[in-house]
Amino acid sequence: MSASQEVFELAYAWPDEHWVRLNMVVDEHGNVAGTDGTSNSLSSGVDRMILKLIRSECELVIVGSRSVTTEGWHLPPHGLLAVVSHSQALPPGCPDPSRVRLGTLDEILQLAERFERVVCEGGKSVAQQLLALDVVDEICLTVDYSPSSHIALLPEWMTAGSNASWRLHTQFVTDNQAFTTWRRATE
Repeated sequence: MSASQEVFELAYAWPDEHWVRLNMVVDEHGNVAGTDGTSNSLSSGVDRMILKLIRSECELVIVGSRSVTTEGWHLPPHGLLAVVSHSQALPPGCPDPSRVRLGTLDEILQLAERFERVVCEGGKSVAQQLLALDVVDEICLTVDYSPSSHIALLPEWMTAGSNASWRLHTQFVTDNQAFTTWRRATE
């Protein structure tokens, strides 16, 4: 294990309490999809390592049905995948329906109360709703930026519908990405 991976393991360790994370990658303008129409073109090896670290101990992953349709099925290594769907229709191609729960956002949030380690991976609409409902404890955000913009900020769409204040908790920067965690400000 490299020293840098150990640093990331400490930075992204789950606290010993009920915790809801929002984990996303965006470009410098706050867009959640890159040139290929998915988050894949914004992601990197480090971003995928962070995703694996977060997912390795989470019990429930929340995603929107549009994200599953666009990004494909990515079941967590263990635990459940909760798909938010207004139509109550499971997107096609599910590799293991026994590990998937489908429901409205309210139903998924009721399910999430039963778990300690919950991560939402989007899409944008689901993330905005969770932030507006004030149920997110931490935002793990990878920002794919140009070399001229090194200031860590949350995208405006993440803060617009919420009264919560966020403080930068950790930040790691490479040539073209910032890996940040934001925690709810308590003071």
